[in-house]
Amino acid sequence: MTHCKNHFPETLDPNTLSTVTRIVGYDSRIRNWNGSQKQIYEDRKKAEELYAGGQGRDMSWLYNPDGHTKLTIIEFGKKGCIGCEAVNAAIQKKIEKLDLVGKVDFRLYYLNENPIEGLVEAAMYNIPLDVVPSVVIAGKNDYWKKTTSYAKPCPTKACGNVPVAPVRSDLIRPQEIEEELIKRLGDYK
Repeated sequence: MTHCKNHFPETLDPNTLSTVTRIVGYDSRIRNWNGSQKQIYEDRKKAEELYAGGQGRDMSWLYNPDGHTKLTIIEFGKKGCIGCEAVNAAIQKKIEKLDLVGKVDFRLYYLNENPIEGLVEAAMYNIPLDVVPSVVIAGKNDYWKKTTSYAKPCPTKACGNVPVAPVRSDLIRPQEIEEELIKRLGDYK
C-alpha cells in the first residue's frame, strides 16, 4: 500500500479514487449508481450530519458511561392502554412504599404520540414500539427492562380452532418492580 500513487497527499489523483459505500450488505462504487441512488446517498449524508451534529457518527446518546445521577424508572406505553395504566399505578405505589418520592427520576413516554425523547430512549434500551407496556429501571452500573409479552392464540384443533384474543402471559408484576428498585438503590447511598 505504501507504493500506491494515492497514498501521499502530494501525489493524490482524485480521478483515480472511487468512493465506496456499504448498502444492503455489499460494497458498491458510487460512480456506478444512477441519479436517484446518488441523491439518496447525498440525503443520507445530510441526515447523518444533522443527527450526529456534524461530528461523524456520534452515538454517545446510546449509553450513559457515568450511569444515572438518580435511580431512573422509564415506562413506555400508549395512551388508553389499560395494562400501561396498571403498570404506572404499580410504579407509583412502589415509589411511595420505598420512600423514593423525589429521589428517583420517573419518566413516562406514550409511544403512540411519538415523543422524540421517548423514541430515543426506546432505541437506547432496545424497547419494541409495538408491544406495551415496557419498563426500564436504570442504576449507575446496569439496568433491568421488561416488556409484557403475550401468548399467541391457539390455532390448532386442540382448542377447536376458535380464534381467541391474545392472552397476557408475562406481565410486569409489582413485585418485580420493587425487587429491581431495591437492587439498584445501593448505588445511590
